[in-house]
Amino acid sequence: MEAEAITLVLSPSLRRELEKFSSESAVSPGEFIARALEREFATPRGPEDSPLLLREIRAIRIELADEFAFARNWRDLQGRLARHGFTLRHHQGNLMLLRWPGGAPVCPATSLGGPYERLRSRLAVPFPELEVP
Repeated sequence: MEAEAITLVLSPSLRRELEKFSSESAVSPGEFIARALEREFATPRGPEDSPLLLREIRAIRIELADEFAFARNWRDLQGRLARHGFTLRHHQGNLMLLRWPGGAPVCPATSLGGPYERLRSRLAVPFPELEVP
């Protein structure tokens, strides 16, 4: 592979960290950065990383903000979400927002603005598996 030199501007603290970690890895700072970039670029990217989906999630967050804020309990929240074509379900180990009907995953519920624990605390009980009204 042909390499090309680049100039990188770093804060003093970041430069110290780079020098420390590259020394511990027994490579030059440039090689350390190159390896870190190779690892990052080799990381599979899913559709959740696409700018289009991020814009869609932002729009959904805005659309559903009042529903999450004013729901009195989980059943009320499920009914409110269903009116917008969504539902919450446990899916692959996470509380997920899914399309309703159909069940296509949209995003983790945490992407909609708040941690599950805060919502669970406000609604006083953990998320139950409820049928959508």
